[in-house]
Amino acid sequence: QWEATDQVLRTEFNEDNAKIDEVLASLNCQFYMQSYIGTGEDGPQTYQFPKRPMFIIIQGGTSYMCAVRGNNCIHGRMEPNSTFTTVAAWGDTSMVLGNENQSSLTCSNLEGVQYFVFAILDANS
Repeated sequence: QWEATDQVLRTEFNEDNAKIDEVLASLNCQFYMQSYIGTGEDGPQTYQFPKRPMFIIIQGGTSYMCAVRGNNCIHGRMEPNSTFTTVAAWGDTSMVLGNENQSSLTCSNLEGVQYFVFAILDANS
C-alpha cells in the first residue's frame, strides 16, 4: 500500500497493471453493451446476448436495476426515492424481464426512454 512519503514509480504502475490484466484474462468473462429506445408496451422485455449472461445492469431515464443470474426477483430503483421489484426468467443466452402483469416501468420499456444494458457474459458458454 502507498505511504504519503512514497515516490511514484512508473515501473510499479506497469507491474500492477500487468497483474490486473493477468487476473482479468483468467476470469473468462466478456463485457457486453447495447442500448434501445423503449416502446411503452407493458409486459415482459426479452434481452438476447451472444453468450450466457451472468450479471446485467439496465439503466434508462431515472431508473436502473441489476440482475444476477439465478436470481428471479430483481429490484430496481427510480429516482428520487422509489424502488420496485420485477421478475426475471433466465435462458441460456437470454433474460426475460417482467411478466404480462407488469408495467413498462418495471420492465424497462417506458416510451421514448433510451436504455443502456451492460452485461458480464460467461465467455466459455
